[in-house]
Amino acid sequence: MIPESIKHRLMENWGDKANAMECYAEVKFIDTMSQWCCYVYALDPSDNDTICCISPGYGEQVHTMSLQDLCNTYDSYGEYVFMDTEYRRMKASDLYRKIQGRL
Repeated sequence: MIPESIKHRLMENWGDKANAMECYAEVKFIDTMSQWCCYVYALDPSDNDTICCISPGYGEQVHTMSLQDLCNTYDSYGEYVFMDTEYRRMKASDLYRKIQGRL
């Protein structure tokens, strides 16, 4: 679901960059039937499944989850969430501050 070129950048973000959010949120997944979205900013290179993401407005906003689970998420109509092709990458820390209303 995520192009290999973007996966490579996400893997480079894993570790200290991701922990400090000093990297770019490369991908945004959206559910068109709700306001849910998920900005992915890191991918664990050792398992290629664990991602770090920001999901505004839904409980814990910065968290890790399974990429496979994300790709298998359905909306209320049974449609998959999908990658927002109009999203332009943004530095993860700036994105988080923007979501929090502090930017």
